Amino acid sequence: SGRQLDKRKRKAAYRRQAALAAKRPRGGRQQLLTAGWRGLLVTCNKRERECVGEALDLLDTFLPDDPAEDNEGAEEDADDGDNAEDDIQRCLERERARGGGLGLRAAAAQPCEHLPTKVPNCVFVGVSLPDSRLPWLFDVTDAVFEAAVAAAARGDGSRGVGGRHILRLLPVEATCASGLQDIGEAFESLWTAFVAADRVTAAKPTFTVHFKARNFDKLERQDVINRVFTAVKSVSPDWSVDHDRASVVIDVNVLQRVTCLSLLRNFRRYRKYNLSEVVAHSAGTEAATTDAAESGKTDAAEAGKTDAAEAGKTDAAEAGKTDAAESGTTP
Repeated sequence: SGRQLDKRKRKAAYRRQAALAAKRPRGGRQQLLTAGWRGLLVTCNKRERECVGEALDLLDTFLPDDPAEDNEGAEEDADDGDNAEDDIQRCLERERARGGGLGLRAAAAQPCEHLPTKVPNCVFVGVSLPDSRLPWLFDVTDAVFEAAVAAAARGDGSRGVGGRHILRLLPVEATCASGLQDIGEAFESLWTAFVAADRVTAAKPTFTVHFKARNFDKLERQDVINRVFTAVKSVSPDWSVDHDRASVVIDVNVLQRVTCLSLLRNFRRYRKYNLSEVVAHSAGTEAATTDAAESGKTDAAEAGKTDAAEAGKTDAAEAGKTDAAESGTTP
């Protein structure tokens, strides 16, 4: 059964690669990342092609399902008036519409697209879904990282969530042009929607700003941070700055002429959103806990043996003394 399972996994991987190859445009250049996209910004150590495949697999696994498709399937399952052949035919047509049974939803249902960034080791996978289906992308990445922690605790490693080549995984809630005014306007709109959604439960919410520019030197770091700080204070004056344990980390990633804006929760728990480090740290913590428990059991057993031996020696000595005394007093 193990060999059959491995064989099915290999076949599924081949199908995924074929589906990804079919999605890539032929005979022309791919669309570059532009303003107006939402998606995942993924960093890797070369091997960008494999990284794109892993990111698409993660989106396929952790994106919320379409309620319309679930209701359609439930209605068809509840319909008992048709014969078995019609049921099978409808199931095949439904699976073909969802992506041919390859585990990837159809482009109309889940439009996920690789958008090159022209920045080495930076991969962007764009997602365009209605807000009713995908309110915030950080919910998706939270699910990915929690699954990575659970997989590491089980000893599955990063393969449990498909993170073999992915280093950092950032949810990008908005992209805009790499200009100070553009960044300010885009972020203010994003932050207004985020505060209105009331997604932070801390009694005293805090924030901090991270800025990084790649292959672009027309923005000053402090100018961008001041602009973001002003936008936060204008929308939510009760928020304060905390660089160590912020409730939300505002990440501004400049990729040449396009800037990615991310709102990151659990920044310390997720090791700065580094998937490989989360897996390694979780596995190390689990191993340390196991070693400590085993060491505690061993120490307790050794202590028990020592106490028993000492007690035996003491009882024997006392018995010897008593027998000698009794023998000496007997006429």
